[in-house]
Amino acid sequence: MLKYFIYQLKNNYKILVVNIVVIAILAQLFKEGIIMTAVPGPVNPILIPLLLPGTILLGFSIMFSLYKAFDIVSGDFFRNTGYFTYTLPIKSYKILFSKIFFAMFYLITVFSTFTIQVIINVLYYEGIKGLYLPKLEDIGEIIEGLYYIKGNMFISLAFVIFIFVLVKVYLNSKFYAILLTIAVATIISSLRESIVDLKLYNYNIVLTIYIIISIILVLIAGRLLDKKLNM
Repeated sequence: MLKYFIYQLKNNYKILVVNIVVIAILAQLFKEGIIMTAVPGPVNPILIPLLLPGTILLGFSIMFSLYKAFDIVSGDFFRNTGYFTYTLPIKSYKILFSKIFFAMFYLITVFSTFTIQVIINVLYYEGIKGLYLPKLEDIGEIIEGLYYIKGNMFISLAFVIFIFVLVKVYLNSKFYAILLTIAVATIISSLRESIVDLKLYNYNIVLTIYIIISIILVLIAGRLLDKKLNM
C-alpha cells in the first residue's frame, strides 16, 4: 500500500506543487486586498484590478483541489489505466485505501498551505497591537477540528469509491456513477442535517461509527473488484 502511495505521489507531485504555489500567491493577493480596504492609507493602483480576478482564480484553484481528490479515487475506473491499476499484484482494497489516503494527503497539503498562510497573516495583523499567542484551549480546538476534517474527508472519499465500484461492476457507466453519487450524497446530507437539528446524537460517536462503516464499505468494494471487475 505504501509503494502504491509513493507511486501516486511521483505521478502527481508536479500538479500538487503548482496547486500549492498558485493558491499561496492568490491567497496573499486576497489578503493584501482585505488589508488595503481595512487599513487607512495609500491605495496600490496595481493591486485594485487584480483583486476580483485573483479572488475568482483562488476559488477555482480550491475547486480544482477538490476535483483532483475526486479524480484520484475514481478516475481509473473509467480509463484505460484502470486495467493496469487493478491487475497489479496488490489486493484491490489496499489500492483503494492507498487512493483515499493519497487524496487526503493532497487536500490536507493544499488546505494546510492556505491555513498556515492565514495564521501567519493573523499573527502579522495582531502584531500591530502586540504579539498574539494562542491559548491551550485554542490549540485543543484546532486539533479537534483537524480530527473532524480528516474524518469527514475519509468518509466522503470512501463513499465515492464504494458508489463508483458498484456502478462500474454492475452498470459500467461513469454518468450513472456520478449521478448516483450526487443523489445519495444529497439524501444523506438532508438526513444528517435533520438529525443534527433534533440533537439526537453525540457527534464524536457518530463520526467514529461513520468511519468504521466507511472502512467496511471500502473492504467490500475491494472484494467486488477482486471477484467481479472486468476492466
